[in-house]
Order: sequence, then C-alpha cells, then structure tokens
Amino acid sequence: MIVGIIASKPAEQAGDRPRWCGLAAPGIKHMNGCAVMAYAAGQGGTMKTDKLWHWVTGLAIAGMLDSLYLLLFQTGRLRRLVCPIFGEGCEQVVGSPAAYPGGVPDAVLGVAGYTVAAATALAIPRAVGKTKRRLATAAIAGSLAAIALSGYLTYAQPKKTGAWCFWCLASAGISAAMASVALCGAREILRER
Repeated sequence: MIVGIIASKPAEQAGDRPRWCGLAAPGIKHMNGCAVMAYAAGQGGTMKTDKLWHWVTGLAIAGMLDSLYLLLFQTGRLRRLVCPIFGEGCEQVVGSPAAYPGGVPDAVLGVAGYTVAAATALAIPRAVGKTKRRLATAAIAGSLAAIALSGYLTYAQPKKTGAWCFWCLASAGISAAMASVALCGAREILRER
C-alpha cells in the first residue's frame, strides 16, 4: 500500500518544531516543510521539493485533456459526451449559453490555463534565483485564480443550468489538487533565502 504525504524532512533534522503540510502515514513521525514522501510496504523515501512540480505538471496535463474533451464537444467535433453519473447533465452544462462567455467556449480557458500551469511547473525546477521566485509567485497567483474559478463554476452549474457535469467537476477536483501541491511547493521556494 502506498500512502502519499506532503512533507520534507524529519523535525529532528530540521532542528525545530514540526510544521505540517499534508497527511501522516504509519511509521512516519514528525515532518516539516513540503516535499513529497512515499511510504510503501515498510520502505519510506523522500523526493526533493522540485519533484512536486512534476506532480503539478501531471495534474495540469490531466486537466488539459479534460478541457480538450469538452472543447471537442463545444466546437461540434463530438456529437455526444460520455457523462458518468449525471446522464445528460454534461451536455446540458457544457452546451448551455453560460458555457460560452462572449461567444467563446469556456473549455478554451481550461486548455489555456492548464497549459500555462504545466509550462510553469516544468520551468520552476530548472530556474534559479529571482526567476525561480517569480515563477513560484506566478504559480501562487495562478493557483488562487484556478481555485476561485473552479469554485464559481461548480456553484454555477446547478444554478444556471439545473444540471451537473462530471467532467467539469473532475476539472474542479484537478484544479484543487494541482493548486494544493503548487502552493506547497511555491511556499518552500519563497522561504529559501
């Protein structure tokens, strides 16, 4: 069994009281900071904080694929959407006038946002100094914007269309997970002196 948690180094090594940024796993005691750790079948291991950005990249790619799927429907290249759980809800939400602000399919914003997030996440581990700090600040701003937009769109689905969209909710979940990891990684970068 693998349990993913967010932490960087044992408090004993850090020389200060433990600060948490994630979940605990059996056999792992005090953690400090933000880096991904894995605990698998009694063998634990750590990855550097920069590895967080690989997770952000993967989540951004998943979000991009989700948005591309919806964009294919919104532009008429797909006639139907597979909509687990909500039946016709996906098509009702994605095909509604509310999904075309200014006449532009809102999935275009999703594809663009996830593309920028992936590019930023790929650039951060390679950057140094002020550039790395600026990218981390941009990641924080993008994460907060993604959370706000996802929250609004999740609220608006039943209010404006009377339906729920599985793919839209999946995108909101991806955005929340991506933002959580990005905020944790950016915080560590901005703490560096």
